[in-house]
Amino acid sequence: MYLLGYSLNNLTLMALTISTGFVVDDAIVMIENISRYLEQGLAPLEAALRGAEQIGFTIISLTISLIAVLIPLLLMGDIVGRLFREFAITLAVTILISAAVSLSLTPMMSARLLRHKPESEQGRFYRWSERMFETLIAQYSRTLQWILCHEISTLLVAAATLLLAIYLYVVIPKGLFPTQDVGIIQGISQAPESISFHAMSLKQQELAKVILQDPAVASLSSFIGVDGTNATLNSGRIQINLKPFAERHVDATTVIDRLQSKLQQVEGIHLYLQPIQDLTVDDRASRNQFQYTLEDADQAELDTWTERMVAELRKQRSSGMLLPINNLGG
Repeated sequence: MYLLGYSLNNLTLMALTISTGFVVDDAIVMIENISRYLEQGLAPLEAALRGAEQIGFTIISLTISLIAVLIPLLLMGDIVGRLFREFAITLAVTILISAAVSLSLTPMMSARLLRHKPESEQGRFYRWSERMFETLIAQYSRTLQWILCHEISTLLVAAATLLLAIYLYVVIPKGLFPTQDVGIIQGISQAPESISFHAMSLKQQELAKVILQDPAVASLSSFIGVDGTNATLNSGRIQINLKPFAERHVDATTVIDRLQSKLQQVEGIHLYLQPIQDLTVDDRASRNQFQYTLEDADQAELDTWTERMVAELRKQRSSGMLLPINNLGG
């Protein structure tokens, strides 16, 4: 990590935490196989050589499979790719080191340190734990034999599981980040461009009165005017503080849906609401939770493709494939 210029952050620390399990697992698999030969009466060195030879290919195949799982993270681009590249590379390198240690250092130390104790030298706890392991293995053997004797039923269950997974993948809602409820809702108001400052102030106050009547709202802060946040006079900001969840009993999304129907009765201004999130990709305040930006050095080409994209989005919205779009533009 130092050579690659990586830092200790949440993602790299999570990679190190996960890799601990892989490192321990590879060593355990190797030691268990060597111990099996020791229990059969082989000398420690011979047991280590035979056990490492037998289990070596398994560890190599497991290592390749685990690294293959990380390939999509390594190939991802944009912000998500930059976030998870350090995680993927840290974990992949650790898995490689784990495989090298399991195939070299672990067998060598097993040949020097592992010894099989005869039953007369085994303690009471050791004998009790061995009986428990043998019972567990016998139970696993019985269930495995039952599965092998009912191959058709097993394949049908596997096929049904696959179909269920595909069905759930289709019907389960998907998104970049799940909507979080932190008890704060952000509102961006927009009125006609010809509105005066005094009229905008009155409209903003009307919105505030409607919002404060909701039983889930504790307080709010509101401001208008051109500054670093509001680019134009006809826009404003409202931050809504909700009561604790134990008092309101509904999430922020439900509160927004309830407020939208009431706020539509205020004429001459529209308020776009969305819940504040702790984790966001973009730090710009916007009227919608998601944005799509088109950029092009050629203005004519940009106008052409903007119209095509807006038309396609409206077509999908009318067919029910998209949520309602509050504002479209290019």
